[in-house]
Amino acid sequence: MNLKNPLGHQGDLVSAFATLIEHMWIQPGTVVPRAFKNAVSNCSEQFQGFDQQDSQEYLSFLIDGMHEELNLRQKKPYIENPESEGRKIVELGLEHWSNTLRRDWSLFLFLFYGQMRSSIKCKECRTESTTFDVFSNVPLSLPEQSQQTLSIIVYRVSNRIKDILNGRFQKDIDGNLQFPMLGRIETGNMSDTESDMQSNFRGVPGSVQRGHSS
Repeated sequence: MNLKNPLGHQGDLVSAFATLIEHMWIQPGTVVPRAFKNAVSNCSEQFQGFDQQDSQEYLSFLIDGMHEELNLRQKKPYIENPESEGRKIVELGLEHWSNTLRRDWSLFLFLFYGQMRSSIKCKECRTESTTFDVFSNVPLSLPEQSQQTLSIIVYRVSNRIKDILNGRFQKDIDGNLQFPMLGRIETGNMSDTESDMQSNFRGVPGSVQRGHSS
């Protein structure tokens, strides 16, 4: 255990985790991880109290913390990453990982860490730059729904009401309505026409008002 690593927590996190695993294997019944929760709270103020926390941040803190406390590399020398121009991807990746092992070496590194490749290519000169980064988790966004279902209600209007709404009617000398395709409607039957309009527009926002002309 690396007790002098400034990136660790003097072994408190690993000791509490080892005690929790031992109790889970030996102690029958339910195990309450109160001591482990207190150790995590003492190592990071972010996890103090009993508020809801982000699970990804918690796992990242736990893996990184126990890795640093178990890291066998007592000293971490500064290593400059190699240039990627003209290099094969496999050789470049192995050199990056070799540099990582010169700074980090623990059981958690080999179990939970990996190496991610990122490439950037210039559209003008077509020069491509490749880098490798060490990671312990990959955040993924939740998939969004690509299709939505809509309910559409269609209210069909009769041709007579359409002509009235469009103003395609004439009045004869007696004041009766005349439609080119439907014939004549006497003014005494206007109540029937308005009844048809109200039945067709039932459920539609607004209302049908009776109009008077002099």
